[in-house]
Amino acid sequence: EAIVASGISRDELCLAGTVNTGGCPDEDACYRQTKSYAEGQMKILSPEGGKLDMLMLDYPASAGCDAIAGQWKAFEELYTGGQARSIAVSNFSPEQLKCVQAHHSVIMPAVNP
Repeated sequence: EAIVASGISRDELCLAGTVNTGGCPDEDACYRQTKSYAEGQMKILSPEGGKLDMLMLDYPASAGCDAIAGQWKAFEELYTGGQARSIAVSNFSPEQLKCVQAHHSVIMPAVNP
């Protein structure tokens, strides 16, 4: 609401959302939670159905590589579905980034601050 009320053109804004599903227990649960939380961020930040400029996964799943793959699968679907212009991770170690690669990911994270 504040974005719309500001009168600032959408083209002048960078809308970024974060998702933290680091505590999810397994691949399937991580996939479902991550997709649900991301869609919630999109509804809050872009209620007109527009896309986010960046969607960031803010912590890797602590349940291991398969769980991380579930998180990233949800992000890839949102990206390929046109709901986010870029997808990224934060707080991932090099080993956790390898989990993303090892599960035949098509899109690698844009950033890992």
